[in-house]
Amino acid sequence: CVEKRYVALVEGSMDKESSTGTISHAIGKVWVDDHNEWACDLHDDGSFAFIRQDGSSDTTTTLFVPDTLREAITMYNAVDWGTVQLNGDSKSVTRVELTPVTGRGHQLRLHMASIQHPIVGDYMHGDEHSIDTDDQLCLHASKLSMDSFCFASNNGDTDS
Repeated sequence: CVEKRYVALVEGSMDKESSTGTISHAIGKVWVDDHNEWACDLHDDGSFAFIRQDGSSDTTTTLFVPDTLREAITMYNAVDWGTVQLNGDSKSVTRVELTPVTGRGHQLRLHMASIQHPIVGDYMHGDEHSIDTDDQLCLHASKLSMDSFCFASNNGDTDS
């Protein structure tokens, strides 16, 4: 009924042999310090929550907030490989097309970081050595479409 596609610039050079795939890790909330953060379930059993890539002790937890874990599926396709210059250093990047099958909070950001390719500019789920883009997340909608028969009237009937 609704089709969404995004294009993102991710850190690192994705393997060309596995440039197309599906990421399926449930997403839920975890309690960190004094607030909730979105996390994905890397072990697919509710036992290990991934928040960000930096490896510090506060980025993983085993406690999801009860009843917040939901299925999350993202299809990806790497379409271009290149480099960016940062402070005289050359960093590898990959342009990917992302198609969310489900729509969870931070889904695309978490899923790409969970496979070691955080979206460029993602200070929430990347690591402290992420490519600095002056607070701009390199994630953009490239296709959003909705079939007209998906709209429901106020009385719940489907309009065509």
